[in-house]
Amino acid sequence: MDEGSISAAVHWFAEHPMVNEVLVTGGDPALLGDEVLGSLLGRLAELEHITRIRIGTRVPVVLPMRVTSSFLDEIEGLVASTTAEDVQRVAQRYLKRSNVTVGWFEPEGVAGAAQPYEMPAAVKPSFWTGPAAKSVAPTLDGIRRVELPNGVTVIGRENASTGSVVMRAVVRAGTAYDSDDRAGLASFTARAVSRGTESLTFAQLNELVDSLGASFGSDAAVHTASVGFRCLAEDLQRMAALAFESLRAPAFRSDDVDRLRGEIITALREQDDDPGSVAERAWSRLAYPAGHPFARWPVGSVDTIAAMSSSDLREFHATRYGPAGAIVVFAGNARWDDVVREVERGLGDWRAAEPAPLEVPDAPPVSGMPRAFAALAGKSQASIVMGRPALSRRSPDYYALSFADLILGGLGLMGRLGESVRDEQGLAYHVSSSLESVLGPGAWQISAGVAPQHVDRAIEAILAQVARIRHEPITDAELADGKSYVTGILPLALETNSGVARLLHQIELFGLGLNYVTEYQRIINALTKEQILEAARRYMSETDIAISIAGPESGDNR
Repeated sequence: MDEGSISAAVHWFAEHPMVNEVLVTGGDPALLGDEVLGSLLGRLAELEHITRIRIGTRVPVVLPMRVTSSFLDEIEGLVASTTAEDVQRVAQRYLKRSNVTVGWFEPEGVAGAAQPYEMPAAVKPSFWTGPAAKSVAPTLDGIRRVELPNGVTVIGRENASTGSVVMRAVVRAGTAYDSDDRAGLASFTARAVSRGTESLTFAQLNELVDSLGASFGSDAAVHTASVGFRCLAEDLQRMAALAFESLRAPAFRSDDVDRLRGEIITALREQDDDPGSVAERAWSRLAYPAGHPFARWPVGSVDTIAAMSSSDLREFHATRYGPAGAIVVFAGNARWDDVVREVERGLGDWRAAEPAPLEVPDAPPVSGMPRAFAALAGKSQASIVMGRPALSRRSPDYYALSFADLILGGLGLMGRLGESVRDEQGLAYHVSSSLESVLGPGAWQISAGVAPQHVDRAIEAILAQVARIRHEPITDAELADGKSYVTGILPLALETNSGVARLLHQIELFGLGLNYVTEYQRIINALTKEQILEAARRYMSETDIAISIAGPESGDNR
């Protein structure tokens, strides 16, 4: 970057009429208009009570100033009383060239190569900073569950301390129910469900949601499709009615479906040019046999989506959407009896043919090192995805394997992979591992972004760490820190209504039991190094592992 480019980037505001003419040089402040200040007030008005509380508790942590709850109470009045002249006065004082500080980075050495870096111990990433204090065991008291006569299960928890409610209605219509020639149909259908009902157009639906300051949407996961919302407590009845109507009677109007198809195809074409997505898609075909639900790209392809019509979505909806096995999850400021009454009103008379349950087949273990490469022109980075099918979320080995994955790279750079491959050897921009939570042989994967000339060395370094965790017990410190981290993040997940609803959905979907929170603490604290080692030996491998690479052509890649 030359000096002229830097100067242009720094002084962009000199060409901006609002900043320069109005704010800085003293033009007519009326040009600011009520619209600018009004938009600030509008955004503030959309903040729910719980959001204000969370902002009030977090701001003092991240800012070198004390922001109290009284400030949050006063901020609307402060903004309302702010005039255009006030904004201009402050801008003239602070938006000056003399106040600008500029910094830039010029890479040296091998182009595109990450360099080894010895991080000071004081700031080196770790699971926990210092000795872990004795934590208070999280609780999720007050969970209630009922099954309606038509098969709909309602599970939820009241939380009167908030001003909002989160609800999600879930059916067995996820991407695992697609076929190879209709890949992406479940996801397409699920997204279209919230694009208008038989009584509301898409525009009318959006107008209703916006008028309530709520959020509303639908999507598909591996096993399920869902419609969900968040709203103020007093708007629960209206939003629940909208969600249940969308679930049962979506319109699938041709114009809305065509528009959504275009959005999906645009996203798919962007994925076709993204090394990470291309490598992930190729890895799925390597690791799972043809025809297996997990071998398919869940959102389909440009060809499969382009061939789908409104009638295809209606047919899938009629076949897969129904009350049998449906789950309604809620958390927030709503009485249990009121929630059940809304579900009974919206879904209690729902009748549909019970779809055949999906049994996800096992996947044969990967043998050897099958390898795929996809060349992408114009890319400076290669993406690596490697791994193998592992286990079901319901497997008794899940917790031990998940812990092994955490130590290996489940926290990204704050694991063994990050420390060795990134920090010590400088071979990757990012590297992490993950374990999928699904019904069936979920994927255990390692993902990395590297310079093309470092692909082979990065793979060797990753496999060395896989071999290490399979053949050597983790250290006492890793065991203690890992347990502190894993048990410590659960209370954070339960701080919000969304977090509680998400956990309740997992409890019901995977059959974890209503005492899961307490049981989870016991299971994690009882894990031994031997159990973790055995799980790593059984499900991970440094010799039988599928490897996919996407990026620019180079000798290493091929």
